[in-house]
Amino acid sequence: MNHGFRNANPVYTSWVVEPLTTQYDLLHDNLAEADDDSKYKQFATLKMLDFDWVFTKKNMQVLVEYLSTIENEQLLTTEQIRILIELLWSKFFFYIFTRAFIPFIIYMISMITYFQWSLSPEYVNGYDEFSVLVALTTLCSISVAGIGYFFVYEYKQASNYGVKVFVSDIWSFVDISSIILNITILVLQVMEQDAETIRQIASVAVFLLWVKMFYWMRLFGPTAAFLRMIIEIIRDSMQFIVMFFICIFMFSNALFMLNANRDPDDTLFDPDLAAPMNSIIYEYLIGLGEFGVDSYGVKDRSILWTYFVLSTFITQITFMNLLIAIMGDTFDRVSEIKEQSSLKEKVSMIRDHIWIVQKGKAFAGYKYIFVVTQ
Repeated sequence: MNHGFRNANPVYTSWVVEPLTTQYDLLHDNLAEADDDSKYKQFATLKMLDFDWVFTKKNMQVLVEYLSTIENEQLLTTEQIRILIELLWSKFFFYIFTRAFIPFIIYMISMITYFQWSLSPEYVNGYDEFSVLVALTTLCSISVAGIGYFFVYEYKQASNYGVKVFVSDIWSFVDISSIILNITILVLQVMEQDAETIRQIASVAVFLLWVKMFYWMRLFGPTAAFLRMIIEIIRDSMQFIVMFFICIFMFSNALFMLNANRDPDDTLFDPDLAAPMNSIIYEYLIGLGEFGVDSYGVKDRSILWTYFVLSTFITQITFMNLLIAIMGDTFDRVSEIKEQSSLKEKVSMIRDHIWIVQKGKAFAGYKYIFVVTQ
């Protein structure tokens, strides 16, 4: 089979071939690579799918959008759809990797390095060695170029999606927020504003850059499956989180009331923070196993120790074991649909970057999909 895309496994073999290049003797050879021994002979079913309609007008965008939002992910594993997704991914992966992922890695490294270096106390206090200035100028130039590159990238995505869909996407929000914060930091540095304020903004900026790395991990099979697992665990744990924090608020409110009986130098909580919030943090730490009970023996001993026992039993023992059970159930469920999840992530990435490929050029000559089952 000449000039074709091939995908093979023990169940089926498929080709996408260009018009007028099909050689059925080669197709026969692929199916029967054996001698005349009858034990190698098998019956096979050949299906041919017309493929070039995908590139008519906006058919690919409509199809990919539908597949990326489909609720019944089992449909993605149907033979024809699976082959189609794998074919599209074989082209889109290269373009996304080279035109988006690699530029982002360069942009991220240069941006973080520039922030760390230019906001260090040594540099802020007047360190002006020439080689350092050259390095910082280079990093700043790469960072500015990266900001411009990904601003245009986001603009193209917004144009492709539509503003409403683009704004509602969490990853688009992360991208735009990151770009705005990075620009803000550079402007504040030019205006020579307070370094401590800039560092606070920079901490959020680098945090968002690392958050974006989770998105790019969807490009690769093993990390995409791991990320899908994390997302599903968080979704399945929402009811747990609500109930857990209700318990935290319950015990922290009770301790806050008792804390009013104490002298200012003998409080239950760190006086550096506002008492209501500090009581919540204190109770949260108890739930995680950090027991700050040094001051329990002064006043209200009985009721304090009663709250402590109840808190550790409910939040630490009961709730944490319940969380482990939820994670185990989610792991089993997601593992059962591993193939569907992989295909869903691929088609979602294709949807996000569908404009990056010149479809008429990348898939030139691709017309039919041949599916051979045995």
